[in-house]
Amino acid sequence: MVAEPEVYEYYGGAPAAPPVGVGAPAPDVTVEDARGGPVRLADLWRRGPIVLVFIRHLGCMFCREHVAHLRDRYAAFQAAGAQVVVIGMGTPTQTRAFIEAHHLPFPVLSDPIRRSHRAYGVMRGSVQQVSLNPHVWLRGAQTVLGGTFQGRAIGDAYQLSGTFIVDRQGIIRFAERAELSSDFTSADTLLATLATLPGRKPDHPIA
Repeated sequence: MVAEPEVYEYYGGAPAAPPVGVGAPAPDVTVEDARGGPVRLADLWRRGPIVLVFIRHLGCMFCREHVAHLRDRYAAFQAAGAQVVVIGMGTPTQTRAFIEAHHLPFPVLSDPIRRSHRAYGVMRGSVQQVSLNPHVWLRGAQTVLGGTFQGRAIGDAYQLSGTFIVDRQGIIRFAERAELSSDFTSADTLLATLATLPGRKPDHPIA
């Protein structure tokens, strides 16, 4: 995972604020749900802790594999008193199709202009980070052998992923940003962090 420099470079080399980290207030960004309605992230974490997962483009094989992994472990996240919330770069229509194709029980939110990615310091990678790396090739082969295939890029193919846990007070309790396109945080790691949070039970589920 990426070490956090003092100044992050974002799209087109434009300087961005240093990324938020553990112990910092989580940025309250408004994105869209899969039907195009506005969603404030603060309205989600006020109900209980959220596992906030920024995926790459919707055709990414690693993203597809990861959301299926989260789907299969979803009962464990619910038992831990947390909700999984995924943010992608698709339009609401594309996002809705993604949810339906992968039978996802948790919300996937739409942020085509990546306002939330920037706010959380989830970066755009290089060619080396996205494709020209032996670890990416190996993981890609494993993913294909597992039955998940690459699709058409919907969004920026150079966008990397990131995962955060935000408690109900809006404080970041876990932050991990991908260094490679194949990087995602395991469910076991996330559940172990959730187990350390007090008052985890959400008031009601997130639609």
